Amino acid sequence: MQDRMRDVRKELNMNELRIGVGVHSGVVIAGSVGSHRLKDYTVIGDTVNVASRLEDESRHHDSGIVVSERVVDGLTHLYDFKEIGAVELKNRRKSVPALELIGHKNVASDATATRKQQNQQLTPTSTQQTEADVLKLGSER
Repeated sequence: MQDRMRDVRKELNMNELRIGVGVHSGVVIAGSVGSHRLKDYTVIGDTVNVASRLEDESRHHDSGIVVSERVVDGLTHLYDFKEIGAVELKNRRKSVPALELIGHKNVASDATATRKQQNQQLTPTSTQQTEADVLKLGSER
C-alpha cells in the first residue's frame, strides 16, 4: 500500500509522504485517564517507550517498519526481515536488537525486488483504488 501511494503521489507531482512504524511486544499499563469532563485511553510502560524509539529509528530504513527481535520470533514464517543489529535507543541503557520488515515471505527476500514484485503482483482493492482516486481528485483542485 505504501508503495502504491508513493507511485500515485509521484505521478501527481506531490511531495513524498513517509511514515515510520516501530513495533515491540511486552507488558503495558492500559486504561482511561482524566476527569469526568475529559477522558482519554492510553498505554504507558517500557514496551511503549521502546516501540516509540523504534519508530524514530524507522526513518533511517527503506521500509519504514522496524521491529524488535522479540516481535520477529513469532513472525519469521510469514515475513522476511533484514537485521539492523543492536540499536541504541534514547533514554535506555541497553541496546535493543532490531530488524527491518521487508515483506511477505511469498514474494521475495531481497528488499528491492520485494517492493517491485509487490507492486506488480498487487491489484488495488476497491478501497485502495478509491484512496488513489481521492488523491488524484484532491490534486486537481
